[in-house]
Amino acid sequence: MNLSIKEENIHQLYLGLIVLALVFMFLPIHIQFIGEESVYAVYLQNMLQTGDYINAFYRPPLFLWISSGLETLFNFHSIELPLRIASILSSLCAAFFAGFFAHKVFQKKDAGIIGTLLFLTLGEIQFWYGWLGYADAMFLFFIFSSTVCLWLAAQFRKIHWYALAVILINLAFLTKSLTAYAFFFSTLFIVSYGFKSWIFFLRPINILLSIGIIIAPLFWTTMHGSGAASTSSSLIHDIAMRFTSIDIPHYLKHLAMFPIEFVARMAPISFVLIYFIIKQKPSLDSNIIRMIGAIFIINYLPYWLAPFSNMRHVVPLYAWGSLALTYFLLQYDFKVQRAAIIAITIVLLLKVPFSLWGLPFLKEKDASQDFKPAAIDILKQVSNDAIIRQSSVSFVGFALTAYINEIQSSKENIHFLNSNDHHVYIIAHDPLKGSIIIKTYTLFGGITYLLYLE
Repeated sequence: MNLSIKEENIHQLYLGLIVLALVFMFLPIHIQFIGEESVYAVYLQNMLQTGDYINAFYRPPLFLWISSGLETLFNFHSIELPLRIASILSSLCAAFFAGFFAHKVFQKKDAGIIGTLLFLTLGEIQFWYGWLGYADAMFLFFIFSSTVCLWLAAQFRKIHWYALAVILINLAFLTKSLTAYAFFFSTLFIVSYGFKSWIFFLRPINILLSIGIIIAPLFWTTMHGSGAASTSSSLIHDIAMRFTSIDIPHYLKHLAMFPIEFVARMAPISFVLIYFIIKQKPSLDSNIIRMIGAIFIINYLPYWLAPFSNMRHVVPLYAWGSLALTYFLLQYDFKVQRAAIIAITIVLLLKVPFSLWGLPFLKEKDASQDFKPAAIDILKQVSNDAIIRQSSVSFVGFALTAYINEIQSSKENIHFLNSNDHHVYIIAHDPLKGSIIIKTYTLFGGITYLLYLE
């Protein structure tokens, strides 16, 4: 790749940065569990050991199905890897759809590769949720690809795009939750209005396709007896919790910081474009940018206004945000695109020390964040034929459980404590009545107990 930035070689530079961003997505996948990744890991281990792919997880399990397929195919030596690779592959697929949309809709030179590059190099995608072993990256992919297909169906009046949108939104539900449908129906309304395509969506064939939207919830209800009920009640509970016990100072801080944090997580290109937008305002006359803005704002507002929402809830919107940035960047001349390339290159290079030294230092040099020694020590405290149970529902308890399962992979996985258990060791976040404290571990500012229940 020619490293000098000239207008005649900018196409090659964009392609080279895409390849670099793609490779760098894999750099931090060796790090120990971060946050609730360990929850997915434990349920994945149980799914693989029991062969129960329907009831092993309490929520729609598509993310774990994909992860289990990767684990079965490649037989990784670390349980973090299938989860994170599933997320990375989802991010790469979302990047493809971002590029495809930009190429198809913006119809400008290099629009497709710029759309792909800007999504892949968003701070949130490259440094955090784009590779972490959560269901969020896959949820983003299926929601975004579904809404892109809705847009293309409305713009070009093609039935196959709407059929694909219906399939993809079902997969979005099976990945995480019913909130996928909020993104789907709000986008359907916006593109129908924007392209005056109401009649197209009211064709008999499309009405018939629309019935397919409920296939995934029906499947989940049928196959997992309490699936739909538990998913719905969990969703309602999650939404209600975000609006309860509003503290006015906290809420005002949330309203001020939420959009600022979102823009910061879209760095570096968000900062580059903010600087040039202040200097030279871009045109907003296009129906395209107005619809992208409407899709983004309508789906962003509920989380912005909810006092206890956080950045994880708006992960599906980063793709549409990247398309807005792509639209604006395409309006500017070579000077601005050159600044964008320099900023992206600098941030990508920062991914190397972040992945190889920064995260490992935080996770392994700080004893309070290093799970593996604690897991090894727990096994030293118990006899070889001892039964271990888990009562801690914190991510620390799940992380210890996942690593112990991995170390003693030939044995039955650790299960949750039940009322019939006796003469078992317990990983707990609080002492339990009738149990003896064997040892305590200080992890992430809290105490985790190893107990023995007679």
